[in-house]
Amino acid sequence: MTELVLASASPTRQAMLRAAGVPFGTDPAAIDEDETKTALRAERAPPRAIAETLAELKALRVTR
Repeated sequence: MTELVLASASPTRQAMLRAAGVPFGTDPAAIDEDETKTALRAERAPPRAIAETLAELKALRVTR
């Protein structure tokens, strides 16, 4: 089974995955979440778009 890579240092997300029995590794992506959120909010991006953009940026960062 392929292990999930959590591109976050969030203890809450790690706890949820452990509680669900999902095997995973962590590789926190080095992105500036605050800067990204601020820029997207300035463009009036909806919360879902902000979350999707952050997820995509993190995924791209950890796959390099």
